[in-house]
Amino acid sequence: MIPAPLPDNEAQRLQALHDLDILDTLEEQAYDDITWLTAQICNTPIALVTLIDAERQFLKSRHGLDAEEVPRDIGFCPHAILDDDVLVVEDATQDERFHDNPLVHSGPNVKFYAGAPLVLPGNLRIGTLCVVDHEPRELTAEQEKTLKVLARQVVSQLTLRKTVRELESANQTKSDFLSAMSHELRTPLNAILGFGQLLDLNPDEPLTTGQKGCVDYIVKSGQHLLDLINDILDLAQIEAGRVELSIEDISPSKVIDDCLSMVSALAQGRNIQIAIDNVTGADVLVRADHVRLKQVLLNLISNAIKYNREDGHIRITADRSGPHMLRLNVTDTGQGIPADQMDDLFKPFNRLGAETTDIEGTGIGLVVSKDLVELMGGAIGVQSTEGKGSTFWVDLPLAETKMADKVRDVQSAAAVKSRSPSVDLSGKLLYVEDNPDNLILMDMIVEHIDGLSMISAHTAELGIELARQERPDVIILDINLPGMSGLDAVKTLRGMSETQTTPILALSAAATQGDIKKGLAAGFDHYMTKPIQVAELIKAIQGALDN
Repeated sequence: MIPAPLPDNEAQRLQALHDLDILDTLEEQAYDDITWLTAQICNTPIALVTLIDAERQFLKSRHGLDAEEVPRDIGFCPHAILDDDVLVVEDATQDERFHDNPLVHSGPNVKFYAGAPLVLPGNLRIGTLCVVDHEPRELTAEQEKTLKVLARQVVSQLTLRKTVRELESANQTKSDFLSAMSHELRTPLNAILGFGQLLDLNPDEPLTTGQKGCVDYIVKSGQHLLDLINDILDLAQIEAGRVELSIEDISPSKVIDDCLSMVSALAQGRNIQIAIDNVTGADVLVRADHVRLKQVLLNLISNAIKYNREDGHIRITADRSGPHMLRLNVTDTGQGIPADQMDDLFKPFNRLGAETTDIEGTGIGLVVSKDLVELMGGAIGVQSTEGKGSTFWVDLPLAETKMADKVRDVQSAAAVKSRSPSVDLSGKLLYVEDNPDNLILMDMIVEHIDGLSMISAHTAELGIELARQERPDVIILDINLPGMSGLDAVKTLRGMSETQTTPILALSAAATQGDIKKGLAAGFDHYMTKPIQVAELIKAIQGALDN
């Protein structure tokens, strides 16, 4: 047996292999598909993707062989990486390099071998795609060419895998940096905005007109910087694929009402009149994340106010854009958008020249809105006429149910209660949920249950404080909450003496088996999925109170 000599560029070759970070990784379908195809084409029982380390051959994919690695000093593949051509050993028993090799006379019983090197840029041969048979044989010219072609496909997969990992690492680095930046900037901003507002609100030491103007400018600029930080973090989370959505049946008219209450002062300051026309009524629901839909619509309505003319108008309407889609339109009477700038509208930090005006903005809001709408299965767009105004629209999937169906659910709750007069559900329920529709629905259900009262919170942080003060008999938590998640909240509650043994139930739109297992592992006693099944809900509350 003659072991293969080391390649001249062994150090560089090993470095390139280790940079791939693929040694000792699990099987991957992409490589297994290639070895299966290779075995079929070459008509051999064994096909392997091997990666040659300093002392061993790691078998990344192994069709027809159970071993995970082979010592390098007895391997055939170290010979194959000495040249760019396919190494073909038609009869190993007659080859002086292998005739007394233990792999030939035992183990895989290698009599025939053919291996094409895996060549990275720089002529770095890191391994092979090879085939093995238990009988001496030959490869046809077509089979040998195919082996080389498929070896190049393995290299392409390796390169793609490395690129993906580098991008993931870059995204992680960016996210870590932005998170750290957010913390470092928010700390001084907190002081700037806090002390600025204190100066403005101190009745014992009123500011002069000039001082008040300076303080107002400081607070306004600080708030603008805070908005920019929030938008950048949102964009970074979206790009990193870290945005968690709670897709539920949402009433768009109620979300719009919430948004209008938040922008009314801004609209009054510019004497902008806002009209709502045919926005579906309270009965039509869409599938969306309540918090993110509110964020998107708030951005569109705020923009319609800021970029409108003084004494202008805004009209909010809704119509069907398809058999299963609802379109929400926000139309303003501003200056409109020039046709040659439309392509730049949804690009980050591009304010289309508005940065030279006194109109506040970050240049990121529309980009974030577009990404969020698309994550919710919708679309966003704009129609604009220069000099007349613009209409921004959002398409969202219609829910299969309507608000009337939720009312019937409440009626069914009453029916369940009436059929079970002996059930004692007396106690106090804490419901933590950020969706107003779901809070209303739960409140209506509880109203039909004698002896059961409800308190509620729209954030986990507030819910935890309420639990500490009110000592509820049972707690129901949503999972995807703004700020602290329901998973983190249940862990906190389990660590508090006041709620350590309190029954805590999950009620969430996160409904996969993985979500449920994660919730139960976090400390929930029971996990229910939305939409609410009233009978199941009452049964779960009853069980929690009985225990």
